Amino acid sequence: LCSEKTWGFGVVKRIDDFYQKITIDFQNKPGHQMSFTYAAESLEIIGDNHILALKHRQPAEIERLAKNAPDELVRMVLKSFGNIPLAKIKDILASAAIITDADWKPFWENARKILKSDPLIEIPAKKTEPIKVLTKKKEYDTDWFNALKKECDVDKILQLTTELKRTNITLSNEEHKKIIWERLAFVIKGTETGRCDLAIQALITAHYFGSDKTFIDFDSVVAKLISPKIFLPAISSLSVNSIADFLQYLESNYDRAAQEILFTHFDQIPLTALGEVIDFLVSTSRQEQCAAKMKELISAKRASSHLLCWLCRNIDNLESWPVGSVFEIISQAIDALSSAQSGDNLKTQNQIRAFFDQKAWIKHVLDFLNDNERGTILKIVESSKGWDSVEKRSVMAKMISLYPSLEAMTVSASESAMHQKVRFTSWRSYRRRREQLRVLLEETIPANSKEIGVARSYGDLRENFEYQAARDQQRLLLEKKQELEKDLTEVKGTDFSDYTADKAGIGTCVTLKKSSGDITKYCILGEWDHDKELGIISCKSKLALLLKNKRTGDIVELPGEKQPDTFTIIDITGLTEDQKHWIEG
Repeated sequence: LCSEKTWGFGVVKRIDDFYQKITIDFQNKPGHQMSFTYAAESLEIIGDNHILALKHRQPAEIERLAKNAPDELVRMVLKSFGNIPLAKIKDILASAAIITDADWKPFWENARKILKSDPLIEIPAKKTEPIKVLTKKKEYDTDWFNALKKECDVDKILQLTTELKRTNITLSNEEHKKIIWERLAFVIKGTETGRCDLAIQALITAHYFGSDKTFIDFDSVVAKLISPKIFLPAISSLSVNSIADFLQYLESNYDRAAQEILFTHFDQIPLTALGEVIDFLVSTSRQEQCAAKMKELISAKRASSHLLCWLCRNIDNLESWPVGSVFEIISQAIDALSSAQSGDNLKTQNQIRAFFDQKAWIKHVLDFLNDNERGTILKIVESSKGWDSVEKRSVMAKMISLYPSLEAMTVSASESAMHQKVRFTSWRSYRRRREQLRVLLEETIPANSKEIGVARSYGDLRENFEYQAARDQQRLLLEKKQELEKDLTEVKGTDFSDYTADKAGIGTCVTLKKSSGDITKYCILGEWDHDKELGIISCKSKLALLLKNKRTGDIVELPGEKQPDTFTIIDITGLTEDQKHWIEG
């Protein structure tokens, strides 16, 4: 049994001394041959207790460990591969088909709970650092404190002191205490004007260990950290737990200052920290003040995109929080999408935009509104610059599918703007067209360029047939390229889930009965869609255009082999599962 960096686990099947080759059955490449030289450099022989060997010989036991003893499985990986980061453990288990990506999060959470209490396993604060198997239980003795005393890396100092804090050890040795206070003072001094998030963590840890004020001037440090220029960027860099700890520290020691900084700059708090700040204000009985501040900002139309995003995410809370109407909040959230942003503000904009991609969320919001407010929101979306034309019509289509009466309120109601102005096709056909463009750009056009180069080398271009033919071909290829690029810009891929089946049109299946009694069924999809076996026809086909907007019971005249035939529409439905699978590709 062996392992190779590229191919993973393998079983040596044959060694050929004459040709000096070794044949190995790798997991995803059976019968792979390597030269002796390469095999000696790249292969690692694995023992019987290696996790990959056990997976090969005892798959049921490994499966049992994955379900019932995740910590044992992680220990097994560490013993097999040494001390490695968490991401590497995940890769090993995934490539060996032991844990899937979907199962990884609950697997690691269960394993971590147990491993944290194991004194012989060291889980670092940073995910990029290796998880270590120790040969003996770590002791926080004089040697440990002397090593801390010599440490000058601020990240390492914080890691070590945070680790000590988690053990809940009561320090009685005054020298040990002074070492911690001095090292944390060193971190604060080196980071309070740069990496302020580290200074905050050091401050909280120093307070926990009862630092003497001769080492750290807490009042002076806090005064710097809660100044707006430092507090706002620093709090966005902290972890969720660190934000909660810092706010609690301010509450306990600098109550008035904490309240002033939070409410004065409430509209500037970044989204990454806003949820924790609001939870903190609620937990300290300041919900009414918090709601009043939100209402003030919304009424004055000064609510930040961060606050609007939080409100969109917590729309249900608005019934118990008198911060303003849902209509006003959603209107301002749409307006917030129109301005050009970057960094955290851009991320927040994208999160707001993502809400409007969720049909269930849109329904939940519209249910809060009356008919006039829904119509106004639709018009605000229609005039908004926060989406491109295709995305905007997609949002409007979702709204109209939920409340069909809204269709009459659109600027182009007579034409059902959502599905008529925009050109649509299935994701299957869209990907096929995109693949055609890729092949053209990466294979066909470069090959043609080589042909032109070869033909040019033949001499006189005026009499050079190969050169002229290659140039003519190049012209046709470039025209095809422009055509494909134009199509892929103007046509939008869709799964047709937003289309209703109240009348014949895109995204519907129409069942027709001929006067003779024969029954035929057609599925109308997008521009580039057709499949004879499933009855799929393009919305641009003559048949689809003749059926467009017809309803159940209508009689239509359709082209026949020799003369037109009369059909009755006996049913109009949504897509079948087979057609949905076809669309997905």
